[in-house]
Amino acid sequence: MKNFFMLLFAVILLTALTNAQDAPHSVGLAPADNVTQPQISSPNDFAVGTRAFTQLSTSPTFQFGKLFMESCTPTNIGAAFTITFPGGLVERNGVIYTWNQSSPFQLWSIDTVTGTHTLVFNMTGVPMANYTGMCWDGTTMYGISTSITQSQIHTVNMTTGACTPIGTASSTCAGAISLMGVRNAAASLFVLDIVADNSYKVNKTTGVFTLVGSLTQLINFGQDGGVDPNDNKFYCMAYTTAAQLRVLDTTTGALGPILCSYTAQATGIALMGAQSGPVTCNYTWASQTSGVTNLLQAVWTVNSSITWIAGAAATVRRTTDGGATWINANPNPGVITGDIYNIWALDANTALLTTSPAATFIYRTTNGGTNWTQVFTQTGGFIDAIVMVNANTGYAYGDPVSARWSLWKTVNGGATWDSAGMYLPQVGSEAGWNNAMCVIGNNIWFGTNNTKVYRSTNSGATGSWTGVATTGNLNTYGVWFTSPTNGICVGAIVQKTTDGGATWVNGGAPGGSGNMTSIGGNGNYWWLTRGNNIYGSSDFGTTWTASGYTGTTALWATNIATTSLCLAGWSVGATGTVIKLNGVPVGINDPINNIPSNYSLEQNYPNPFNPSTSITFSMPKAGNVELKVYDMIGREVALITAGSYFAGTHTVLFDASSLASGVYFYKLTSGDFTDSKKMVLIK
Repeated sequence: MKNFFMLLFAVILLTALTNAQDAPHSVGLAPADNVTQPQISSPNDFAVGTRAFTQLSTSPTFQFGKLFMESCTPTNIGAAFTITFPGGLVERNGVIYTWNQSSPFQLWSIDTVTGTHTLVFNMTGVPMANYTGMCWDGTTMYGISTSITQSQIHTVNMTTGACTPIGTASSTCAGAISLMGVRNAAASLFVLDIVADNSYKVNKTTGVFTLVGSLTQLINFGQDGGVDPNDNKFYCMAYTTAAQLRVLDTTTGALGPILCSYTAQATGIALMGAQSGPVTCNYTWASQTSGVTNLLQAVWTVNSSITWIAGAAATVRRTTDGGATWINANPNPGVITGDIYNIWALDANTALLTTSPAATFIYRTTNGGTNWTQVFTQTGGFIDAIVMVNANTGYAYGDPVSARWSLWKTVNGGATWDSAGMYLPQVGSEAGWNNAMCVIGNNIWFGTNNTKVYRSTNSGATGSWTGVATTGNLNTYGVWFTSPTNGICVGAIVQKTTDGGATWVNGGAPGGSGNMTSIGGNGNYWWLTRGNNIYGSSDFGTTWTASGYTGTTALWATNIATTSLCLAGWSVGATGTVIKLNGVPVGINDPINNIPSNYSLEQNYPNPFNPSTSITFSMPKAGNVELKVYDMIGREVALITAGSYFAGTHTVLFDASSLASGVYFYKLTSGDFTDSKKMVLIK
């Protein structure tokens, strides 16, 4: 809610209420404009399936949420976020942003899965004191600001945050409260004015405001608006007698009837088309303050907000706010003994870690580190890494004991561990390395000091292991995979595989010298540590460049996680060093521009899978889609998606955590098209 306007109305209320609807206007009605896409007044076939994101006031915080048009009952996403003076929401290339109306005019991107806000930049050069609206027209980001006596539009450089005013400030539209427009660079922008309760068009080149007409409502604290990209319908969050959703008629300028009412003050709305595809992000690394000076040699990233780090002298720290603060996650010392070499975490509460002061130990917490319990020990052992594949099932590997690799499995969240059926003999004096293990589905890989990476394609079962040569890498200090096929290992050189680790080939050579100590990434984007520095690759390890971080202390461990937008991750090292990977989304590859000629349903990947798999389908035209899952006897067991989709290629994720192992069929129906395929869930 714009608290500024509450105060201001005490001064201008009499004038606004008396004159808003009846006073003669300084300009006439807007002439016909052939570059403005017309309002579509016919029934909206897409409205029910159109996804929208909202921001509602729970002052002094603001809650991000999602809903389907035309609804006013959002589902909350993440925790409420504090904004000094909140603006609305704006969508650009599939990324949702919000901003601060008052100086220093921060712009944040919002993770639409976790609700996490990431500061993009502070906008500079905003013409007026109150930054009240933003709009992306498919080519340019526009903003509008007001002093409540004048308003002015400007462009926003989405790389630097610099704002460039257009024309001059105008009193024609005194109190611009929102800015809207269709995805067309040639189309006009529309503005709602809370002083005169009118709607205006504004020219993108000259900045001149032209009256469209009276809103026919006293919108008081009307906040934000957005255009449905499916049919160009203009939706407005208005406040007449309560927070309401209405439609703006861009021909007459009037607001339509109430579609629904919100339970709290509505401050932002962004409507989405059926976009999908990988996010394009700009990445940088930045130092954070861990609060300790001990060597840190283990890190696990849960998501962009939650991460655990650990190291010497039983040091454990965790963050739940993206590293802004790190808290002691071992506040009651005495249970954990020795230096911590590896840590894994499920969420902000549950984590596992390992130490090896003499014997080797695994410890577990379920309350954020307040209490730790020893759940495993092995005399003469040294556990190198722990990786859980879900909340219950996980694996640990360690240096060989009695000529047998130390391989362990848990099926109860780490409470107990068993090595039965996981025999792998030691070759010579080979051993493993801290953090050098990765698990995806039934595939397990781990590094050694013996010019090989071990791989199993059957969950570590006896007889399923193969030691694959890594010629040129005596020590594989880091091993990481992002799919059952694609992975990278590092030591003296970079090596990569595209066949699940059956063979390894040399990748590109990063700068610097000495051994590389850790590796992490996803898709084409990867980062490694070498000495004090971090190097990055955007082509799956073929080439490497300095990633923007050059330190003064050695870095030991890196972990990268996949979120709904950009990748998130941290690197840790000597003297309490913590470095965060910051990703700023700059767009989504939109499949709408690549229209397929036929319907198709692809085979899910991976298959077999546990517990999640991706399903891709293509549509030559827009329409309703149903994607359902059936068991072997034809019973429907899951609805993956149902709703309206644009023409294009779309990928959806299916999580089968609630289903038992077995064979299932997924069926796609869209219009007259139907197809089904088989998939196998193995837990």
